Amino acid sequence: MEIQWIQISPNEYSFWVNGQERGTLQLNHYHQAASMFLFSAQQTYQIKRVGFWKSKLVILNAAGKEIVKVEPKSWFSSSWNLQHQAESYEIKIDNCPLVEFSIIRNQKKLISYGLKPQKVKLTLGIQVSAEVPELFHFLLWFLMRPIVIEHTGQEAAFVLLTSVL
Repeated sequence: MEIQWIQISPNEYSFWVNGQERGTLQLNHYHQAASMFLFSAQQTYQIKRVGFWKSKLVILNAAGKEIVKVEPKSWFSSSWNLQHQAESYEIKIDNCPLVEFSIIRNQKKLISYGLKPQKVKLTLGIQVSAEVPELFHFLLWFLMRPIVIEHTGQEAAFVLLTSVL
C-alpha cells in the first residue's frame, strides 16, 4: 500500500492511498487546529487542541460531536490515551534514534509515522500493519508535520512512504 501526503498550499495537504486521493487536511496554526475532509465518509471533521495547556486533542464531526479523544497519560508522559468508537488505543512517542508516533492496540503497533533516513536526508516513513480508520492518518500527520518540517528544513517536504498490511 502506498500512502502519500502531498502539499497543496502552505497549510493544506492532500492524503493519497494507492494513487487515489482520499481526503484533505487544512491547518490553522493560530488556533492550533485543522479541518479535514474525508472523501470516503463525505464528511468534514475538525482536529482541535483543548484544555488549559492545549495538551489534549479532540476530533469533532460536522455536527460538533466528539468522535476521537486524545489525552496524555500523565503530564510528563510520552504516551497518550486515544478513544475512538468505544475502543481504547495508545499513542506512543519514541525518539530512538529518530522520532516516531505510533498507535498501539493490545500491545500491537497498528500504524506509525516517523522520520526515516533516505539517502542523505530525512523523510517521513509511514508503516501500517493493520486496517485503521483514515482519521488516524490525519491525526498522526497533524502531530508529525511540524517535526518533519523542522528536520527536513523545507515546508514543502511532502511525504511518501509505504506500508504493508
